[in-house]
Amino acid sequence: VEYSNELLQQLSEVEPGILDHLAAQYRGGRLYPVYGHAHHTHISLLTAGEVTQEILWNAQYLHNLPEVPHPKYKGLFPAEASLSHDKLEGIVEANIDYLIFPHLEPEKVPFEVTGSGDYVYRPFIIKTPRRNLLAFPRNFPISQEIWRPITRMKRDEVKSQGYKLGDYPVFFNEYLTG
Repeated sequence: VEYSNELLQQLSEVEPGILDHLAAQYRGGRLYPVYGHAHHTHISLLTAGEVTQEILWNAQYLHNLPEVPHPKYKGLFPAEASLSHDKLEGIVEANIDYLIFPHLEPEKVPFEVTGSGDYVYRPFIIKTPRRNLLAFPRNFPISQEIWRPITRMKRDEVKSQGYKLGDYPVFFNEYLTG
């Protein structure tokens, strides 16, 4: 499970004790930590060094505040499931072992596959100058097929998709004016 520091902070304000509950689930093995960006910042707005910092801040928050155990293998689910080739060194610098990799479509982004393989459904290797990363594809069509029936069956429960609409400011002027 990946949580940004911001989301964990908001959850703890709305549901006191939630961090203790989540920590117990991690310690019991029901949840496994996957790192993300501390502030849910899109990768296109970050430098490679800032990517490293965001991941490390997220790991520090998880391990220091709710005392989540350290994982055997460090994974990353980047914000908005987005990656950029020029930021991969920042991910390597954060000692990440594997990525939940965004869905690849030739119409959306140019990419090159060396060798044969199935990058849509099966793990693959991303080569970087310092070391390779294992990538697990986040298959968008499959995730949509999981989410779509839930939104039809439980429309009222999921209409906000995890956010209590109107309860938290989103835009800068909302933070200033409420």
